[in-house]
Amino acid sequence: MLCDQCHRTVTSAVVFDVDGTLGNWHSQFLAFMSLWLDEEVSYGYDGRRELSDYLGLRKEVYREAKLAFRSGGYKRWMPTFEEDKEHPLEPILEACWGLDIWIATTRPWRRLDNVDRDLEFWLDRNGIRPKGIVYGEDKYAQLARIIDPASVLVAFDDDIEQIREGIEEGFEMCFRFSKWNTGMSWGRTVVPHAASDYLGMAQVIETEKRWKNES
Repeated sequence: MLCDQCHRTVTSAVVFDVDGTLGNWHSQFLAFMSLWLDEEVSYGYDGRRELSDYLGLRKEVYREAKLAFRSGGYKRWMPTFEEDKEHPLEPILEACWGLDIWIATTRPWRRLDNVDRDLEFWLDRNGIRPKGIVYGEDKYAQLARIIDPASVLVAFDDDIEQIREGIEEGFEMCFRFSKWNTGMSWGRTVVPHAASDYLGMAQVIETEKRWKNES
């Protein structure tokens, strides 16, 4: 891909959210909540309402639970969505060969540090070497100030609100389907791509690479 101004080659990039997109965060967090609440928690959440409402918790109690979850280092051992496979993320890593990988994730409540060691550990454990990481609810606005959205082949996220934000910032977005977000309301949002597993995500990347090369 060439820069419109300087005509130099610009490395294309792929952007990933982590919790619920690359990692099966909901499964691990609900297991933790069974311990934290000392009662069995159902795994029937589908994104139709806030997770705090599904658990029947006041927002402040829910936030304290999430803080306890993160403070305990559970994020380091977050499972993938296909734990039965030896290298479940391999299709994505192969599709991203030669591309810059950026991570765009929301910041844990009351976490103000610039480095999330648990996230870095998880990424390294799964063979992901990102070019950079941005944190916050405005992650796509932040990222658009760092790199040109036109250089991004596709950005993956499991939250429809974040999908909307990414589209507004000019990113090519892909909605990451899972059992945890099948009930989310899309409203009038038109999402260019959707994928329900790692192979599907890899295929979206490959399709966008071919389209970029041909354009």
